[in-house]
Amino acid sequence: MRRGNDVIRPGSDPDETARILDTMVQILATTGATIVLFTGPDLRETPVVGSIRGRVAIYNENIRTVAFRHDAVVADMWSLRELTAKETWDEDRLHFSPLGHHIIARRVLDTLNVPHDLSPAEARPVGSAPGGRPGSTTPCGRAIISSRG
Repeated sequence: MRRGNDVIRPGSDPDETARILDTMVQILATTGATIVLFTGPDLRETPVVGSIRGRVAIYNENIRTVAFRHDAVVADMWSLRELTAKETWDEDRLHFSPLGHHIIARRVLDTLNVPHDLSPAEARPVGSAPGGRPGSTTPCGRAIISSRG
């Protein structure tokens, strides 16, 4: 499955990425699972990667189209202005830091209307949240699937 990081590769085609994603989500949708798709973040403040902002915007619109076609939900990372803070990015400036993942986790829970007590400014170690499983993580940018309830 293609990931959001594929969009930043030189010569990549966000429409082709969306075509492949659409096929994958179509298959997943037959399971009756809730499918959460992520938009890419707004990278305008990020040196070097900010130059592909337009490609990310196209990718995001494709994500919304795929979600609409298959009754998936969208966790909108583009609108998370908190992700422009340096502390939300790892040292490599390509991946999110624990704080960045914490902010994204809050967005996913809010998108799914799942009650939570995650503070906007306080990251918790993996597994420390109520009901969390130590050592369990989900890489950012991949579909999260849960049973419909």
